[in-house]
Amino acid sequence: MPEIYVAMIILLCIAGIGWGVDRPSRIYQFPFVMSGIFIAFLVPQAISLCLNPILPSRRALERVLLMSVLCLIMCLLSQATPKAPKLLKALNFNVNQKKLFQGGLALAILGFVFSRLALGTEITLNARGQLTGLRTIYSTLAYLSVPGFAILLLITLKRPNWTNIAATFFACYIPIYRIVQFGRRETIAAFILTIALALFFHRRITPPRTLAICGVIFAMLVIPLIGQYRAIAASGGWSQLWSLDPVQTLQKMVGSAKDLELEYAALQIDATVQTKQYGYGLGYWNILVFRFIPAQLLGRGFKDALTLHPQDYSLRQLYNYVPNPGLVPTGIADAFIEFDYFGCLVFLALGWVFKNLWISATKDGAILSQILYISFLPGSMKAVTHGTGTCLSDFTFYTIFVLSVMLYARQPASASRLGYASRS
Repeated sequence: MPEIYVAMIILLCIAGIGWGVDRPSRIYQFPFVMSGIFIAFLVPQAISLCLNPILPSRRALERVLLMSVLCLIMCLLSQATPKAPKLLKALNFNVNQKKLFQGGLALAILGFVFSRLALGTEITLNARGQLTGLRTIYSTLAYLSVPGFAILLLITLKRPNWTNIAATFFACYIPIYRIVQFGRRETIAAFILTIALALFFHRRITPPRTLAICGVIFAMLVIPLIGQYRAIAASGGWSQLWSLDPVQTLQKMVGSAKDLELEYAALQIDATVQTKQYGYGLGYWNILVFRFIPAQLLGRGFKDALTLHPQDYSLRQLYNYVPNPGLVPTGIADAFIEFDYFGCLVFLALGWVFKNLWISATKDGAILSQILYISFLPGSMKAVTHGTGTCLSDFTFYTIFVLSVMLYARQPASASRLGYASRS
């Protein structure tokens, strides 16, 4: 049965990718992006777990693969969800170009400042091996450069003067530095997608179909190499890059079944079923508390009082399993932990949000929707790789700051707005 589930995932991914490349503009839409991340990130691990029986039971493997199938189906079906006319109307309003530029530049500057502060702050870890302390606050705020870069690039494409160009190049610094120095997967995706989506929204430029398919294959080969790249970047031995073998690394990962996020997810799902300790959404609340309530400012006691603890089982006690600190809970696991198999509906809800943002950004030319879409899309991949809760907290973070800029830049409907009208 696990092999059948893996085959279903592969076929669904092919269907989603095929749907995307059938019309080039679809490669920026949720079903194609999620199909690509499923086949690049999850399928090799699923094959590895089928070939290497390291899980405590076959049933544990079947559960995680069935949940994966359901989540992917929801991603594909999200394209058929209804539009929200009231939401579309609320997203489309006029903005003052000068104020929008000021807001985008402010976000880029804040991202730069907090990035430098993070690099100069000592790393501290909690009992679970997670980053904590001031560095986490600074590192989070450093991601303000993402919407800042998006805003400035959209303005520059509309009005390419020297001031706009210089500000846009400045906003590029932090993403490029993170890519080169730390090999951050999300930053790589965000940087590439920001440029690609800005060109699409402004000029309707789309890459060739073959390039889109090659991008998915490239992601499959590169994801297992990230750990090796980070080690090389930390040591400064850049000449070692030439010794990296992506095909061999992928084959080794599939053959060894070592430190797999999907194994971690399977054990979390199995433990949840055994103990009946479902979160019913409380896990999402805990992530928001962990992300947005600074214990350094408000006190550890206050933060702990807000944190709820729906699960108290131990994977060490149940399975003698201690996850590598570098492993993160996948969206397959955390959605199941909260709502059992009904957790797959979280992916349907995400797809509904992206569908409406896409309609608003392309057909209505709403600048707010374009900025939110650019900011959200890279994080949507984290719904699979890092968890739907992490994805939710990222969306909350970007929404707070992007809306703050847009409210500052908002102007009466009678004034001329910075528009990006869709083209047929």
